[in-house]
Amino acid sequence: MDPLTVAARRLIRAHEAAWDPPPGVDRRSPQVLRLDGAPEDRADIVKTLRLLEWQPESRRPFVIVEAPFADEASFLAATIDKLTSDVAAVDKGLAEDGVTRGAPPDKPSLVDPASVLAFAERCATHLADALEGLVLVLAPKLVINPEGFTTLARAWLSLRRGASALRVDILAPTVDALATAIPVAVRFELDRKALFDHLKELGPKPSQGPRDESAPKLSPERRAAIEKELGQPLVSFDAGRTLKALMMDGTRALNEGRAKEAIRKMRAARMLCESTGLVREGLFVTIGLGTAYVVAKNLKAAEACYEHARKRAAELELCPLEVQACFGLAQLRIMQLRRAEARPAFERIVELEPQGSPLRAEAQRQLGGGAA
Repeated sequence: MDPLTVAARRLIRAHEAAWDPPPGVDRRSPQVLRLDGAPEDRADIVKTLRLLEWQPESRRPFVIVEAPFADEASFLAATIDKLTSDVAAVDKGLAEDGVTRGAPPDKPSLVDPASVLAFAERCATHLADALEGLVLVLAPKLVINPEGFTTLARAWLSLRRGASALRVDILAPTVDALATAIPVAVRFELDRKALFDHLKELGPKPSQGPRDESAPKLSPERRAAIEKELGQPLVSFDAGRTLKALMMDGTRALNEGRAKEAIRKMRAARMLCESTGLVREGLFVTIGLGTAYVVAKNLKAAEACYEHARKRAAELELCPLEVQACFGLAQLRIMQLRRAEARPAFERIVELEPQGSPLRAEAQRQLGGGAA
């Protein structure tokens, strides 16, 4: 079984045991449950919750609020809208199955923690006449104001009273203070080494049939240069497979704190991209190489990588990659206390990203203009 599936199943079991303790366990259900894990695993945690929701025995829809958290009022307004739309969708499905439905709860007139929590309770009670209630997950994709989000979490924990048809989960792995504010937690534990090994084995194996003459070619000279950079032979003649292996090895080394090894792997990956014409992939690798240089504290090299990727992505009109490069460049300059030099990169992100984008909101916050 692949490591992601193992981690997901463990989280599902832990989540259900926390909310519904098995017989003989001297423990009450929590008022609010924190979902813990590495920040880079956030998307997989959300997918796991959906997997739990779709289990045949599940009778609690999940309302997952992923709006960015910049301030309490806007996030609570997004929570109201998400509850309203998701409950309406569940009611529609039940009605199509022949289940008689009453009118859903009215939206609250006030947008404050107590009023929104009470509205969520009413929504859960409304669904409980046909199901068992609902699970409300506060899971902002971006927390621009960690202190404000922690304050909201504490407020909801203090307002909850006993068991009800509503379960409240909170997922914000970048907010360290939540560990103290919401002490009861279950954790998504992913064996990252096993995952890297598994992913390296995925994908098509090198062809045993006739050679594909249209595939990217690597000259003996370039191959020798890459192998010299790595200090070892390339594992495959297939460019795509080799690139994936180099990137997985480099990312694993970076996650494990071996920045110099990560740099060596990513530089080899970039050379491979340049030699075989993989332009988009080469820019992605260059941005990753910049991050590796940051970890290695070679900030001059990191800036060169981000700047190169930014210019090339702009020339090719590859907006997502240009945004990534701009963010790396801006954050690097802030680290060096060069905030004025970071402004053009943030301004470019605002220009490229659409309204409502979390990246745009963060860039505007850095520029001092708030979210527009």
